[in-house]
Amino acid sequence: MPAISTALKLGRKHFGVLTIYNLLLLVVAAVAWPIVLPLVMLSEKRRKTVPYRLGFAPPHRAGGIVRHGDQRRSIWVHALSVGEVLSALPLIEGLRERYDRRRVFLSVSTLTGYELARARLSGSADTVFYAPYDIPFVIRRFADAVEPALMVIVETDIWPNTVHQMHQRRIPMVLANARLSPRTFSGYRRLRFIMGPTLGRFSRICTESPAEADRFRQLGVESNRLIVTGNVKFDQMEHPVPQEEISALTEQLGITEETSVLVAGSTHKGEEAILADAYAGIRLEYPQFRLIVVPRDPRRGTTVATLFSSAGFSCRRLNDSESPISAACAEVVIVDVIGALRALYRLSTISFVGGSLVPRGGHNPLEPAECEKPVIFGPHMTDFPDIASKLRDGGGAIEVRSAEDIRNAVIHLMRARDEAVALGRNAYAICLANQGAVAKTLNVIDDLLTL
Repeated sequence: MPAISTALKLGRKHFGVLTIYNLLLLVVAAVAWPIVLPLVMLSEKRRKTVPYRLGFAPPHRAGGIVRHGDQRRSIWVHALSVGEVLSALPLIEGLRERYDRRRVFLSVSTLTGYELARARLSGSADTVFYAPYDIPFVIRRFADAVEPALMVIVETDIWPNTVHQMHQRRIPMVLANARLSPRTFSGYRRLRFIMGPTLGRFSRICTESPAEADRFRQLGVESNRLIVTGNVKFDQMEHPVPQEEISALTEQLGITEETSVLVAGSTHKGEEAILADAYAGIRLEYPQFRLIVVPRDPRRGTTVATLFSSAGFSCRRLNDSESPISAACAEVVIVDVIGALRALYRLSTISFVGGSLVPRGGHNPLEPAECEKPVIFGPHMTDFPDIASKLRDGGGAIEVRSAEDIRNAVIHLMRARDEAVALGRNAYAICLANQGAVAKTLNVIDDLLTL
């Protein structure tokens, strides 16, 4: 009885906090809509996402990837954007294999995430659709359409109303590959009055590491809801890039076995200038050395190309059919298309992981590591601390902090080819040694899934 009484008190307290949260959302919407509406109308990206996320069209209209099967309730997987979609790939493949007669739906929050999911998951997800905004009546409409038996949120994008609606419907929820960056953890601590109860309503939280589990524990999550399953990103290598995609890029870029190339993946503003400085030094030593830059936001392609052209390099955007310089002969190629990075890492001699020279948290270093390529990244790998430390401490990656560091690291690896090969092999071995998170997560789902 005391336990039931305590639960009722906590439930009433959370309901009161949620009411305040929804009133604030209403106030913000009322104030902001005259500004937001014109921005939506003027932005192609927003026009493609906002109507669906507001529930003006049902989920299956947004997806179009529908397979008719058993009518048992579905599994709803949610992934925020590109990084989370990539994490979700092996998990969704595992769900499809294990629950072949159950529908598996994937929701995403961004246009780039949606496009990547449609390209990569047409054979596994029954429907890919835009996730609802955290508005009660919108979430209810989506939940009615999806009919989930269980919801899996991958890594981040946790919203109070969404969790509350699933909890009201007695739908188990799993937070998979759960992590909290220092910035997110700090924010959740400040908002603990609402995020604490929200996190507490997850049936299970599957964390990447014991350190991540401890952060959730500090936010009030009970230990029996926390399970350390490891990082599902280590299992991505079980789903390699198709060879035809690699061959097409090889031909388009004019890359041969003799070509030496640095692939800089998922770069952010501020990093390209550092790379340009480093590249100038590398070419003094190796004049034929090439650079391929993949901005995290493809819309920055023109700006990034202008930066390298202004630095004196022949530069071509892969998406620019009007350029007089072909990609095959350009010193610098800017790849402003979605979904090509993993294939490009396979073509690299050395790989640089962006978002790490500037404080953006870094991006996934396992993508080049699984290709047995030497990996370099900056000091700001706060979104991947466990992976970064495993690679760095295990002799699978080099940390750099400046243009001079990048230049020195690349020249050293070009001279010491045996060391470069060993670095790539170490990185690959670390990937293999840490696989298994998907299987552990699927076992957690097995325990929770009901008809």
